[in-house]
Amino acid sequence: MKKFLIAALIVFTAAGSAFAGWGGPGQGPSSHGLPEAGDSGSDLAAVTISGTLEVINGQLAVKVAEQTGSASYFVKGLSRLMRSVSGLAVGAKVTLEGYSSVIMDAGAAAGYYFKANKLTFNGKTYTVAY
Repeated sequence: MKKFLIAALIVFTAAGSAFAGWGGPGQGPSSHGLPEAGDSGSDLAAVTISGTLEVINGQLAVKVAEQTGSASYFVKGLSRLMRSVSGLAVGAKVTLEGYSSVIMDAGAAAGYYFKANKLTFNGKTYTVAY
């Protein structure tokens, strides 16, 4: 029995170690190990966007009015700030600084991933941490 418990402990420890680092903080706009801005193979561009917070297809996004229509920027990690910043909710006007990457669907741009570094809301600037 003792040998079985030791073997089970080793198996569970090895399995936990194998999955421990997957999708950690700071890995690309979708947390799946995509390259960061400046890394080779990265298509992330530094941008500043201003728009309204919305929920699109179950994800938090900023809807930005552009000359050719509107664009949706799906923002990573912003829901954490929404819990701590009073008044920051869906429908709020915000300005975000960070990096964006195009989401392609059948060869056409379907929106953008956005990894924010700074959020400006009601005249105050907040740092977005991941």
